[in-house]
Amino acid sequence: HAPHTEGAVTTAVLETRGVAVRYGDRTVLRDIDVQVRPREVVFFMGPSGCGKTTLLKVLAGLLRPDAGTVEFEGRPLEPEAGLILARRAGEVIARAFESGGGSARVAEVRPGAAARR
Repeated sequence: HAPHTEGAVTTAVLETRGVAVRYGDRTVLRDIDVQVRPREVVFFMGPSGCGKTTLLKVLAGLLRPDAGTVEFEGRPLEPEAGLILARRAGEVIARAFESGGGSARVAEVRPGAAARR
């Protein structure tokens, strides 16, 4: 059954809009939009080399995208904040496992295609 959402915050905690990353001439991510809401777990699946790790680096603030925006709690995420976010994400993940519940989504990342939620 669907998780209880009455009174729940639906604003994204982590959000990307139009993110693109290139390594030289190769476009690894193109036009990626992701929204992660409180208590939500998102999995990225796809073949080797499709950009999953690159996307996670962008989401963690460890890699600046060539285009698009990344926001954490409504503020632009800068790569310098990556370590702070990583620490906080570890705390959030630990709490999520301890408390259980929430919802999960799977997003497929395919080479040459935009991943959408």
